[in-house]
Amino acid sequence: MSRLFVTLFVMLAYERQYDFLDSYSYFTESVDIALNGYSPDAAFGTRNVEYAFATLWGLLPPSFHALKVSCAYVGLGAVFLFWKTWRTATGSVSLWPLWIVGLAPSILFWSSTLGKEPLILFGIALASWGVVTSRRGFPYQAFAAVSAGLLIILCVRPWMALVFASAFALASIVLPSTKGHRLGWLAIMAAVVAAGLLYVQDIVAIIARGNLVGALEIVSSGWAIGGSASQPLQFSSFTDVLWFWPTGAFTALFRPLPGEVAGAFGLLAGLENAVTLACVFLAAPRLLRSRWSFPLVFVVIYIVLWSGLYAFLSYQNLGTAVRFKLQVVPFLLALVGMAAVASGQRRVEPAQSQ
Repeated sequence: MSRLFVTLFVMLAYERQYDFLDSYSYFTESVDIALNGYSPDAAFGTRNVEYAFATLWGLLPPSFHALKVSCAYVGLGAVFLFWKTWRTATGSVSLWPLWIVGLAPSILFWSSTLGKEPLILFGIALASWGVVTSRRGFPYQAFAAVSAGLLIILCVRPWMALVFASAFALASIVLPSTKGHRLGWLAIMAAVVAAGLLYVQDIVAIIARGNLVGALEIVSSGWAIGGSASQPLQFSSFTDVLWFWPTGAFTALFRPLPGEVAGAFGLLAGLENAVTLACVFLAAPRLLRSRWSFPLVFVVIYIVLWSGLYAFLSYQNLGTAVRFKLQVVPFLLALVGMAAVASGQRRVEPAQSQ
């Protein structure tokens, strides 16, 4: 009911307030593709999403709201997969994690929009379930889930496939197991090859110019537009990049804080970030004292790699940062949940020893 209310009512106010949303272009371009055929240009990122939406018009009427509801169902499926991942990782059958993930404001809102967010969230959720399943004795199911999830991620935001696969592979190295280790390396090799094919020209050009610092400035400044934007970043050396990273990573993970972005949506995002920051701050000491399982190692590495990338994408525009953070909020919630599980286990063990 909550997702239905957000999709059919709250989203109307959001769409009425902002007339420049990507949702409108996704809809109009997908209708144009369905009527006039596919474009010969490269099908990466945005174009892939438009192609995917265009295929729906053979089943659905060309309605903006029908497409939006379809995306909301994809987001709901992602929430269910994250809950299933939690059950596989912890053995818990409680429905509370499902409610927490499903009702987290940023997840509930952004996974109900018409656009990339529900699709990439579903891909991350599916691949996450495969990662956890790979350690539970179901290698074929895990391989299929990780492969399908990475393919979805690659089609929507190619660089995120490399982030996810790298986190899986590194976690498999830190806590190796025969099947999981092989699957992790296979995942990273596939993602590296795919990302390399997509970006090989840009990478070669950057290396040839020796201008990695300048490239980071250009990428980051590309988001310095809109009412929530700040001044473009300027780096004079790689040392400046390293000094900036903690500030940028904190921004990507926990900003905007209350009062930084005006309006009802900004206030809600700020309150959610403040609560998330407090919960993660309280959870950190408990996690440091606990036994680090494979799911925890994977979650921590994913958050570090994600924040390392989005430190340069999210810092310039806090409004955009709220949308991007959908890719990491479930993992922040998982950290808090694992800390709670670890605390419960420590309370039970002394009682059992008595």
